Amino acid sequence: MKTLAEYLELAAVAHGHLCAGQVLGVRLAMLGLQELGIDDPVAERKRIVTYVEIDRCVTDAVALVANCRLGKRALKFRDWGKVAATFVDLEKGRAVRIAARESSKQAARRMFPELAKEAGQQKAYAALSDEVLFDKQWVKVEVPPEDLPGFKGPRVVCAECGEGINFKREVVLGDRTVCRSCAGEKYYVPVSRVVLAFWLLSLSSVAHAQEYQRYSERPAASDPYDRLEAPAADLPARENRQALASCASLDRYFGFGPSRGPRGRTIRSRQDVP
Repeated sequence: MKTLAEYLELAAVAHGHLCAGQVLGVRLAMLGLQELGIDDPVAERKRIVTYVEIDRCVTDAVALVANCRLGKRALKFRDWGKVAATFVDLEKGRAVRIAARESSKQAARRMFPELAKEAGQQKAYAALSDEVLFDKQWVKVEVPPEDLPGFKGPRVVCAECGEGINFKREVVLGDRTVCRSCAGEKYYVPVSRVVLAFWLLSLSSVAHAQEYQRYSERPAASDPYDRLEAPAADLPARENRQALASCASLDRYFGFGPSRGPRGRTIRSRQDVP
């Protein structure tokens, strides 16, 4: 197993930055693997399945240290909103759950009161003992065969939507086999083509209105240019031309013909805009 400093450096690269959650997640995963006696999670990657209970920074660090990936089916997500993870040793049939103590934040603040909150938590989470930071509990986890890495099972087709279903995620309703979505577990609502067309049209209209308003405002009465004749028709400023070209493309898509800029010049295609 790598050192804490090495894991933190890798975590910062993988997550995009280093934060207190990353430090806590690295410590949490290192403790879980130590309890299972796994010293090289890369070499023993087929031995571990990890359940995480929150979709925050901690989880990225846990996945990094435990070498578990969602696409490898070695990382399981339970949306419980808890800073906790359970590490399952498939080889020995045992599991340990590590959860962050609610008092760990207060302990971190007391340790470095002179530092800003984030900096103090990062430093404290790296220095505090496992006993102060975490609760440890040995648990039993039954991982069904269809949830194991490398499982190969029959693929069925939903009788309602016609989409394929893998890993025994189908639902049997009477004499019909359907997917979970068609069984009523949708997390999305389909949008009809008519609604989508009107939505895109509204975006085009709003963009046109904003551009027209911007370039139709009269100058203040004290402005010397107010006494000049109106300028010849011209395109708006360069930074606004692309927006108008996008609106013109939407208008052509819906069959409304060429679009006109706020001062009357016709925009016939995206190539007209430099």
